[in-house]
Amino acid sequence: MDRPIWTSPWHVYFLVSSKENNATISVEHPVGRQTLTLPVYPLNAVPEALPLLEPVFAHYVAQWEKIMVPDPGETDCRGFYLTPADVPNRIADPDNAPALAAIATRHLSPELREFFEGMLPVPALSELDLKTFMLSNTEEVCDPPDQFGIEQFSG
Repeated sequence: MDRPIWTSPWHVYFLVSSKENNATISVEHPVGRQTLTLPVYPLNAVPEALPLLEPVFAHYVAQWEKIMVPDPGETDCRGFYLTPADVPNRIADPDNAPALAAIATRHLSPELREFFEGMLPVPALSELDLKTFMLSNTEEVCDPPDQFGIEQFSG
C-alpha cells in the first residue's frame, strides 16, 4: 500500500499491536496529549471501556476488529489515522483514568497479569510523551481509515 508522506505529528492514531498471543488497541492523540491502551486479545476490554470514552473515540475504538493483525502470536501492528479536526481534544476525561486502568487490568491475559505483577493496575489512559511519540514509527504502520472500511462518525 502506498502511504502518504508523513509531514506532521498532528494526526490521531488508532493501532492494534500484537506480540506473543496478546493484542491491544492503542489510541495516540498528540494534540490532546493523551494515549489509551486496552487489551483486545485474548480478552477484550473494549466493550466495558466504551462508555468512559468521548463518543467519537468510542465509535472508532469499537471498530478495532477491522484493523486486527492477522496473527496475534506474531509481533505486528497496523492501524489508521484521523486528523485532529475530526475528533475532540481528548480521548476520555482524565477522571476516568482509574476506571479505565481497572478495566484494562481485568482483561489482561494470565501471562501478562503475571508479567505485570507488582505493577498493577496497568495504566490505560495516560499523558502522551511527545518526545517518545516523535521517535516512534506509528505513522509507518497507519493508513487512511477507508483502507480498512472504517465507518465515519456521524453523531
